Amino acid sequence: LKSLGCDNKAEGIYYHQEKQVYVMLYVDDLLITGLDKSKLDELINDINNIFELKRSECCIDGKDNYKFDYVGVQIEYQRLSHMRIKCEFREKLEVLQFGSNKNVNLPGDLNFKVPNNLENGEKVDPKVLNYAQKVIGLTQYVTSFRPDVAYYVNMLSVAIGRKKIYKSVLKQLMILGEYLYNTRDDYIEWKYHKNVDDDLEIVCYCDASLGINSRSGYFIYVNGNPMIWKSQRIKTVCTSSAEAEMNAIYNACLPVLFMKSWYKHNYGMNVKVKMLTDATAILDGLYRNSSYMNEIGRNWYAIKSKKIIEFVRAENIDLEKIDTRINVADILTKATKREQFNRLKMFIMKTNNSIEY
Repeated sequence: LKSLGCDNKAEGIYYHQEKQVYVMLYVDDLLITGLDKSKLDELINDINNIFELKRSECCIDGKDNYKFDYVGVQIEYQRLSHMRIKCEFREKLEVLQFGSNKNVNLPGDLNFKVPNNLENGEKVDPKVLNYAQKVIGLTQYVTSFRPDVAYYVNMLSVAIGRKKIYKSVLKQLMILGEYLYNTRDDYIEWKYHKNVDDDLEIVCYCDASLGINSRSGYFIYVNGNPMIWKSQRIKTVCTSSAEAEMNAIYNACLPVLFMKSWYKHNYGMNVKVKMLTDATAILDGLYRNSSYMNEIGRNWYAIKSKKIIEFVRAENIDLEKIDTRINVADILTKATKREQFNRLKMFIMKTNNSIEY
């Protein structure tokens, strides 16, 4: 691609300035896009002269509707209506012998915890360990399109990475695989908004859990559409839920700023940003300097608190409280009960068995 005049803009992303064509490279798959079909064809022919391309489908020419598959992701687009994104993994799960238990409708056991005492871990047959690693490898890719399983995948990744398998870990792994198989038709949907050319609203949901494996997470919506999410382990030791929640908000600041800058500077949009948390103590500490928050005398906490205040004021961001029952980031940080899980999932995923490719 470089020999054809493409500049490497980011990992796996190339841009041909003269032709104004972007190329995304992932292993042996290429996604080529641009505004001028003639320029696209020129670059495709140039690449074909070096090695043969197998074109699956052309999704341009002003089509109002199209469907295509890219690295196992099925995309359905309908102009001025919606875009649906679904990860296709049915065959891979069947190869791993999932699909026999149709009663599994939650991604994991509510009481599952990553074992901490490694001495009690059992050394298992290398084939079993290899199987577990294959399953978790597949699910790690799936979380890019299925945020409802992100928490359990991250927890299992930690457990299996220790090379000692517990019975509880294997049981949880089987539950996760069966859940994904039973919900294989779930997808992310981005809906079209009529006023998208003028105003844009970015809403970021933040949450954290406190414990031995404290986690933080954020969910960013653009005009009501889920765009970015992340679930991660908190590396610093937290002695209170307020500290954990502060980490969640702090970690969300950078992606929120990126999203706001992207739409504002590239499209000239009027962007309104709102960050939501269900931690009252955080809002008290940031805006009213309550005695409770001031008692936490950690330098990192004070620094992060100051930076969040500066960020919120400088970017004119509304930092508000939200009811825990509708905080979608909750699904990224802890195991939730069935009612809560299904309620939050409705805000994130959709199911339509009629979608065929």
